[in-house]
Amino acid sequence: MTSEEARLQLDATTLRPQDASEEARAMVENDAELGAWVAARTEFDERVSAAMDDMPIPAHLHEKLLRMIGEQQPMKRKIMPRVVMWLAAAAMVVFMAGNLWMNNAKAKGWQSEALAKVQLVQHGISPIQHRSRDLEELKKTLLAEGSLSPASLPASLAKLRTFGCRTIQVAGKQATIVCFEIAPGKEAHLVVMNEADLNGAPPQKSPVFSTQGSWTMATWSNGPQSFMLATSADAALLKSLFA
Repeated sequence: MTSEEARLQLDATTLRPQDASEEARAMVENDAELGAWVAARTEFDERVSAAMDDMPIPAHLHEKLLRMIGEQQPMKRKIMPRVVMWLAAAAMVVFMAGNLWMNNAKAKGWQSEALAKVQLVQHGISPIQHRSRDLEELKKTLLAEGSLSPASLPASLAKLRTFGCRTIQVAGKQATIVCFEIAPGKEAHLVVMNEADLNGAPPQKSPVFSTQGSWTMATWSNGPQSFMLATSADAALLKSLFA
């Protein structure tokens, strides 16, 4: 198990560390950087969990959760305590995040974690922080807050409309996801990282294409930055951006 794979597994089990594999838990004990990350992430999740205590329960949350996992709704619904309802919602997030980790286990290096973070954004589990339809506006916002901003992109990509962006960490390093509309109703998500932070950065300028399940990715570097553009839309649509 690599540190990236351990981080993804631990990310889904911060409030239930016993659910992580023995190998992942052992890596926390032996890797100071990973241990510090787990401690900070656990503290954050505990604060979020505490903040939910006074939040109203959305109507029909129980039925919606059952529909998400494909189970038939019960004929009669019992009233569930508030804490049980929120725990069910949290369990669903963990279930989905765990599935994303398993689905990406065959991906290599930093791309594995980056694709998992992209999928969390696509599914709305990790929401967009800054919304704008204009790339230049998003770049100004990112630069103003000291976050990574894409410095140089292919012209065909740079001219597209955006949905927004969010800052993340990949392998413990700073990264940014920018969400593009590559065709009506079709999304692609750009992960931006510093090339110096990557072990096995993609080649300069010429994209390398790969697939993982229903996702197609293009990875490349330009100057000091490295990029991964991922989409669950048609692969030909993604490749056309680099023609």
